[in-house]
Formats: sequence, C-alpha cells, structure tokens
Amino acid sequence: MIATVTKQNLLNTVEAIRNHTPDRSTADASLAEIVLMIGNVFEVDACSVYRIEAGGKMLRLQATIGLRQDAISRISMTLDEGLAGLVAQNQEIVSVEKASEHPRFKYFPEVGEDPFVTFLGLPVKQNGKILGVLVVQMVELRTFSQTERQMLETVARHIAPLLCEV
Repeated sequence: MIATVTKQNLLNTVEAIRNHTPDRSTADASLAEIVLMIGNVFEVDACSVYRIEAGGKMLRLQATIGLRQDAISRISMTLDEGLAGLVAQNQEIVSVEKASEHPRFKYFPEVGEDPFVTFLGLPVKQNGKILGVLVVQMVELRTFSQTERQMLETVARHIAPLLCEV
C-alpha cells in the first residue's frame, strides 16, 4: 500500500494542512478537509480526529470521513475508554489489526464503525501536550508500515494547532 502514498502526495498534504489557520471559527471546517485529504492520500476507509476536552479528561469526535457525520461533536469518551482513549492516555501510537478483539475496544453503534477491522491511532501533541487523537481505520486487515506511521505522525503534528484552544 505504501507505494501509493508518494513523497509528493505527503508533501502536498502537509503543505495544505500548514495553510489552514488555527482560528476556532475555521478549525472544524479545516479538520473536515484534512480528514478527507488524509483518507485519500493514505487510502484508508475512515479517518477521524478526536479533540481533548474537559480539562484533558474527555475525547470528542471532531471530524471524520467514513464514520457517520451526525456523530461529530456528539460522541465522546473518557481517556480510559476505547482505543482512541488508549492513544490519548499513553500518548503513543496504537495499531490493532482486529480492533473489536482488543480489550480496550469500545463499541459506539451510532458512529457506524461496524465494518472496520484495522485501527491505527496517533497522538496529536504540541509542545509535549496531548491535544487529540488522529485515527485511521480499514474495512480489511492492514498492517501499516513504519513509513506510513511516520508519515501519519508528521500529519498529526501539523494538525495540532487546529486542536488548540483559541
């Protein structure tokens, strides 16, 4: 799969992300565009961004492609819930090929994630502070390569300003 994610595609994606301003009034629209770009460039079935809220105790779905749009801003979880919570809690990448079999998996029927098998979650941090989680999901089993993970980490660093409180 990595052959389709060219260096130029990544550079174009990162440059487009950099051009978005971290203004609260445009942050949600920018995140919506960014998850679409990530989905296309990395050829994933779902891409979502969760924002840390409630003084660092909750994650809220902020943008997505592949999951139900009406779940945006309605789905939240504590950091000790779900795989996205695990990413935020440990501030480390979590990669699971059979997500529903993981002990931290939490099912949210209202988001429409039933078909997804593979989960890759990355912490979104700025200056060492966790701001959110970037998640990509696949319907089929997929092992993300080290290169793909590094590329997604780069993207996660560049979306951090959009998750900052302004």
